[in-house]
Amino acid sequence: MPTPGTARGFLEFTTTVRDTIWRVEYDLTNGKVVAEPEQRNVSPRARDVLLRMHTTRGYPNTIGAQWIWAVLVDGMALLLLFWAASGLIMWWQLKAVRRSGAVVLALSATMAVALTLGLYRALR
Repeated sequence: MPTPGTARGFLEFTTTVRDTIWRVEYDLTNGKVVAEPEQRNVSPRARDVLLRMHTTRGYPNTIGAQWIWAVLVDGMALLLLFWAASGLIMWWQLKAVRRSGAVVLALSATMAVALTLGLYRALR
């Protein structure tokens, strides 16, 4: 197979089949497909591990590290919701800072919406 970036008209990607990583190359000009098992002698990079941790979803069928990670992520989400709700309740009880808190809350919500829309447009 040519090295990545040296040939035009090729689609290259990796896929996993039964715990084996395959490097697949598809020649767009003649429709030929070449697949080879990929040799990985090095451990995954930290970026790859973190990316996979952040994009993993759902619960696996067996209890293990991935299942525990899913429980921790869901627990953290619930704790963040509780933290936000309890903070709003405590803020509302302090009458001296209600007005300034409302301004900060409105600015924060506006910034969150603006960032969300900006990221949506950038990632489309």
